[in-house]
Parts: sequence; C-alpha cells; structure tokens
Amino acid sequence: RISRGRVRTLLLVMLSLVFAQVGVAEPCLGKTALKATENLYQGHKDFAFADPATMRGLLTRRFDAALVYEHRCESGDVCAIDFDPWTGAQDGEIRQPIQFALVSGDDDHAVVRMRYTFALDRTRRRPQSATVKLERGVSGSCWRVADVISPDGISVLHTIEEFRARYGRR
Repeated sequence: RISRGRVRTLLLVMLSLVFAQVGVAEPCLGKTALKATENLYQGHKDFAFADPATMRGLLTRRFDAALVYEHRCESGDVCAIDFDPWTGAQDGEIRQPIQFALVSGDDDHAVVRMRYTFALDRTRRRPQSATVKLERGVSGSCWRVADVISPDGISVLHTIEEFRARYGRR
C-alpha cells in the first residue's frame, strides 16, 4: 500500500518529466535574423515606449535593462528617447514597400536593415532605413534584439545608456 504523500510525490515527478519533455516555449521573434526583425517591426513597433515586460525574452539583457530604465521615466517626461527609432523623427510615417535585408551575420550576431518610404506628408517622401542588431546565445536559438539604430545612425541602446550615465538612476 502506497501512502498519499508518496502518490503525490510520484505524480509531481511524472508531471515534471512530462513538462520537461514537452518544454515550455520561450518567447521567440524568429529563428532567422530577417524573420526576427520583421516580427519585431510588425509586433512591437512601439518597443521604445511600451512596457518592456511585453518583450521579455525577446531582447538581450543589456537592451532590456536600457528599455526598463527608459520606461521608468515619469509619464509625460522626455527621457532619453524622444523620437521614433524606426524613423529618427517625431512626425511622419513608414509607408510601403518595407523590405528587410541581411547586412552581416554569423551564428551569434546579425545586422538587418529595414528599408521603407518615409512620408512626412502627402508630398514629402523619401527612402530611408533603420538597422536592427541581433544576438543569440546558443547557435540555432531564437534571435534577440540587441539594438535598433535610427536612419540618422542614432543607437537606442547607447542613447539610453549615455542618458543614464549623465542623469543617473530613476
């Protein structure tokens, strides 16, 4: 005869083995750098202003820490990022066509350029591109965003880190 305590223990062990086999899927932007960048843009356009908790597991630790710092700024205050990182501007829109191209990459690092038409209004349009730097810790794992660089060459990561170094913790 098996006691209730042992049955409970055996059940927990069996369940943990089942879940270990099935695995809990971690958040993933994509297995390829191009797909990860496309999914970042399509699903998280406002990454620099949104709650970073919505992107847990999709960013490198360093980029996540920077965005957490930026998000802590009081509502309405201008912090490090006062522009749309995708366009480098406060006004205007990204228009079709949008194209993603691998600039460089190896098993652990990649740089992807997103080309698009920037429209300030109906008549003022020009081609532009933003750059996304990606990393992954284990070869074959999902790509994580390490930085986004505006068309003007402004790094979101470095801008926040420099702001923090200058103005301190919040």
